[in-house]
Amino acid sequence: MTEAIAHTPMMQQYLKLKANYPDTMLFYRMGDFYELFYDDAKTSSKVLGITLTARGKSGGNPIPMAGIPAHAAEGYLAKLVKQGYCVAICEQIGDPNGKGPMERKVVRVVTPGTIIDEALMDGHDQHFLCGLYQHKSQFGAAFLELSTGQLSCVESENQDYIWQELQKRRPVECIIPEGSQIQNSLPPSFNQNILRQMADWHFEPQSAYKQLCQQFNTQDLKSFGCDQLAAATGATAAVLHYAQEMQHSNLEHINDLQTLIPNEHLIIDAASTQNLELFQSTSAEMDSSLFKVIDKTQTPMGKRLLRHWMLHPSRQESTILARQQVIEALLEDFFFERLTTQLDEISDIERITTRIILGQARPRDLTRLKQTLETIPNIKKLLDLKPQLAQQTDTLNALEDVQNYLARAIQEEPPLLIKDGGVIADGFDEHLDEYRQLHTNGTDFLVTLEEREREATQLSSLKVKYNRVFGYSIEISKAQSDKAPAHYIRRQTLKNAERFTIPELKEHEDKVLGAHSKALAREKQLYEEILSYLAGFADALKANAHTLGFLDTCCSFAVCADQYRWVKPELTDSLDIEIEKGRHPVVEAFNQAPFTPNSIYLQQSETQDQPRMLLITGPNMGGKSTYMRQTALIMYLAHLGSFVPAESARVCLLDRIFTRIGSGDNLAAGQSTFMVEMSETAQILRQASPRSLVLLDEVGRGTSTYDGLSIAWAAAEHLVEESQCFCLFATHYFELTELPKQKPKMQNAHFDAVEQGRHIAFKHHINPGPANKSYGLAVAQLAGVPRPVLGRAKQILQSLENSDKKKTVKVAPIEMDLFNEAQAQSAEDAQSLLTALETTAVDELSPRQALDLLYSWKQNFGNI
Repeated sequence: MTEAIAHTPMMQQYLKLKANYPDTMLFYRMGDFYELFYDDAKTSSKVLGITLTARGKSGGNPIPMAGIPAHAAEGYLAKLVKQGYCVAICEQIGDPNGKGPMERKVVRVVTPGTIIDEALMDGHDQHFLCGLYQHKSQFGAAFLELSTGQLSCVESENQDYIWQELQKRRPVECIIPEGSQIQNSLPPSFNQNILRQMADWHFEPQSAYKQLCQQFNTQDLKSFGCDQLAAATGATAAVLHYAQEMQHSNLEHINDLQTLIPNEHLIIDAASTQNLELFQSTSAEMDSSLFKVIDKTQTPMGKRLLRHWMLHPSRQESTILARQQVIEALLEDFFFERLTTQLDEISDIERITTRIILGQARPRDLTRLKQTLETIPNIKKLLDLKPQLAQQTDTLNALEDVQNYLARAIQEEPPLLIKDGGVIADGFDEHLDEYRQLHTNGTDFLVTLEEREREATQLSSLKVKYNRVFGYSIEISKAQSDKAPAHYIRRQTLKNAERFTIPELKEHEDKVLGAHSKALAREKQLYEEILSYLAGFADALKANAHTLGFLDTCCSFAVCADQYRWVKPELTDSLDIEIEKGRHPVVEAFNQAPFTPNSIYLQQSETQDQPRMLLITGPNMGGKSTYMRQTALIMYLAHLGSFVPAESARVCLLDRIFTRIGSGDNLAAGQSTFMVEMSETAQILRQASPRSLVLLDEVGRGTSTYDGLSIAWAAAEHLVEESQCFCLFATHYFELTELPKQKPKMQNAHFDAVEQGRHIAFKHHINPGPANKSYGLAVAQLAGVPRPVLGRAKQILQSLENSDKKKTVKVAPIEMDLFNEAQAQSAEDAQSLLTALETTAVDELSPRQALDLLYSWKQNFGNI
């Protein structure tokens, strides 16, 4: 870019401002437009589809320019932010009548992770700003949701745990130290375009500690649980500094920090989150996720809190029991129905409060705030009917003074923006009322003045007129102008008339001509005072938002419990899982046909009868995967504090849920389907504990039969003996069904089906013992495989079954001698042939039957 000295004063000002924001688009205010220049203009023209023009020259070349109307800027901003761009908003703040370029200043920077304006956000979605920092062997992460003021941090030596938090939160912007190697170890799925680098001193632990103490006005960070977490505090301080710089504010509303403790939450990794379809279904046709089923919330705060609970299921028994108690109270006499009716009137006061504190609340935010506060007394009256809900009653505050203040200050239906005027209610401010009256009733004054002066002077041609240059004047025709009273002051001479003024008219002119602009300026001043007044109640408003969100989320669970016939699970200290007639919450909700319930009983102790692992066999589509997933989802719901889809449930608290279900390549990382499967299986084998629930479906199917069988066999043994975790292990390797004979804590179970001619009926009911048939060809027929292919497949199947009839796999605890094994198999086959010869009535065979028998023996015993 050419040196600023070569440009006009206006462009010099632009270049000076742009130098402070080199990687950010600059919206440069010029009158009614925001202008963009140089590369910003080119980029915005492509992204926004606006016209690219030119203004002046730089180095002999036209300066690229693009502009957008200031009144429509929000829509363009939303498009840019959604695509990851950062935009600095530069406003005119100087006197338009002054000399030289009008003074301008960047008032805020809009970035994907620091937006708070409702018009720029996607519904109720959260937009997390993330910070990552490594200090020695520790990895720290911080997450800020600026629109709600929620700030949290986490630290761990386990880098995978930090990456799991990243994948859960899905940040839209991420801060890292300059020169950091963290970006080289991020997961392949992480979008590196959202990374922003900051000077590493912003992350330095000692200065970060002091910054956070100053932010929270405390002497230390012990009460926040991160006093000794250097990596976490470094990441948190950097995130706060970045947000403060972007908003040009000290962000006083951020006065709390939640430190996530890994062992306080049920951990579910990204793969398991996807496999269980917690937030997003694999179906492209409809959203059949668990979140879709259980989200019955009425408020934005409730929806966000539900998502937070789902991201961090609790392992704290007291937390779970407290939620269950509230849900029970809400279910009594369908109390939740009365409460949800009131909650439907609640607005997003959590985000409104943030915008108030930052001075960016809109007029209609205040009317929604007033309506919400007016609804709180009705909610408190309802809660008073339930002693179990007394704690929530105590934390709700209707703030009657604020209600009355807003009723006096803001019009009932104000315009969208304060700059449009008409926001402040009549009677709230004397000066504003006077300006409005002057602007509105100015014409009446002029009519009255004209009539009075015409009568007083008896000049029939006298008129009061207005001219943009000279303002208001009394006009008298040439013929009568010499009769003008002495106190009339001559102002302008025209061809056919003379124009005069009088002190009264001049005074009115000064008032009327400036009344509208003065009214707008006065409204802006009053509005800022109103926001400042409301900011004083921020803590009470945030407490209201939290309580209303909690009630809304619990009501959502109560609605599910009533609508889907869910029951309260009993928590047990023993390591047991007992689910009587459990059901899959999503399948049942989205299907019209009755769901077939199934029970499960798992126990850890070696002295108890029930297994800790089930080996599940049966046909595809028979119900194996549904049964496994429903068990995991029931346990997951129990950790949320929700009721569960079952006739009864007695469950322990888990530390993790692992799943290895489905298959898929990771082409970006150069991993095949089998490699992905083995990587996930390896992670489970390393991390599963006695308090983990593991779901494994078809382990080993991505390679050769014997390799796959060997891996599945060894993995099952490790999980039941070494990990000693709860495990549901689905397989088509029937050889594995021999394992329970050697492992007491492992049992067989199967799903069955019935063939009716060419059709197959799945029973979807689990039974003890192994399956005796796969029904693979029947499922292939259901899938529409052509008949000739099915016919040929049946021939091949029969041939394979005959050649491998009655063979079993015997696994000894020590390495087997493969040569001796082959000899033993040959001896067994020889004995079978000898038995067949002895039992065959040769004299009774026809020539054709004898020939068929010989061919059969040759096929079965040809390797002796």
